[in-house]
Amino acid sequence: SDRYFQSNRAAVAGGSTITYGHRSHQSNREIHKILCRCQTITDLAEAMNRGASRYYKLNLQNLVSERQPTIEFRQHSATASYDKISAWVRFCSRFVTNSAKLAPPSPFSSTTSLDKQTDALFFYVIKDRALRNFYLARIDELSAASAHFEGIAPSCCSGCAKGRACSRSRR
Repeated sequence: SDRYFQSNRAAVAGGSTITYGHRSHQSNREIHKILCRCQTITDLAEAMNRGASRYYKLNLQNLVSERQPTIEFRQHSATASYDKISAWVRFCSRFVTNSAKLAPPSPFSSTTSLDKQTDALFFYVIKDRALRNFYLARIDELSAASAHFEGIAPSCCSGCAKGRACSRSRR
């Protein structure tokens, strides 16, 4: 269940639930416009964390309550792997630091592939090739494990498994 890490996108879209890759009726452009209308941190927190709940993938409630000047990422699974923890901390740190420096982005079109969105995130925001390669390798590992679990012949990568561009060639 995603009770403790709900979708911020669904909250911005009006609370519509997004499950198994299905999106709410609002386009990325509409979501982007809603977020751009936020004038204060409180406005943004209300849009992103409906009902002042902290149980969203990106929790902004501490900024509103002024309990402490922090944001919380609630997306990562539990792990004792140093590599996974280190990559997640680096990803979050670079995401926050670089996002604060960059101009507001334009929304992706609804037809932009996840591969292109991932590439753009790492190229324009994260700006860390080693971190990008780590996550591409994780995508491949998880795709192979999923294929094995589901009894599907393994593909060389997640892109090939889903009939998209080969992610190994993106490295």
